[in-house]
Amino acid sequence: MALGYFVSTAKTGPLPDWFWSACPQAQNQCPLFLKASLHLHVSSVQSDELLHSKHSHPLDSNHTSDVLRFVLEQYNALSWLTCDPATQDRRSCLPVHFVVLTQMYNFIMNML
Repeated sequence: MALGYFVSTAKTGPLPDWFWSACPQAQNQCPLFLKASLHLHVSSVQSDELLHSKHSHPLDSNHTSDVLRFVLEQYNALSWLTCDPATQDRRSCLPVHFVVLTQMYNFIMNML
């Protein structure tokens, strides 16, 4: 099990109210702290193979902290795809695919 925080000075953008239900005061905080956790279950047969193999990628690591660090670094990198050309800053601290899903969710909720 690994636990980490994704810290950003960029806003999240418009997220549903239920996203903030556990901590509503965090919605307007700057910097923003989002908690991330990762739990991997590897059987004993697979873990023996992993111990003897050479890790060439962070996702191949048997240390959950390495895997979570890689995932959060990629989230940060993908958040720069939401960059506003006028301000040269991110529109959201979330990865671009999260932003697109949120836009679709908000569109559907407005249609209902």
